[in-house]
Amino acid sequence: EENKRMTFAEALELLKEAYRKGVYQGTDLAKSREAQRIVIAHRIRTERIEKGITQAEIAEAINSNELTYKGYENCKSDIPIVYLVRIADYYDLSLDYLTGRTDDVKPKDELSLEERVRILEEIILPRE
Repeated sequence: EENKRMTFAEALELLKEAYRKGVYQGTDLAKSREAQRIVIAHRIRTERIEKGITQAEIAEAINSNELTYKGYENCKSDIPIVYLVRIADYYDLSLDYLTGRTDDVKPKDELSLEERVRILEEIILPRE
């Protein structure tokens, strides 16, 4: 069971818990890294497929090679931040979304006033 890869949902939940508590240490760090790879891979693959873009096209757009990019989508390696930023810019997504810190697809500075107010209300107003 230790070699069983976690699902996207499990990875996302693990990351959200890590973001709430802070950085995990020890053996949990390895699990958090795996979760991070799974979440990022899922989100960049989903975005690419929804946009009808090939792996070769996105690799060229971010100035990477296709084999390396395939490794990112297949959870074989961590994406260097420079490429993650390029992917976020290419798709006009926030890094927080790509890394699982939020489920909001758009960068915060592009949210409408209504969306910003809703987010603030969720943070500030007590839950019933």
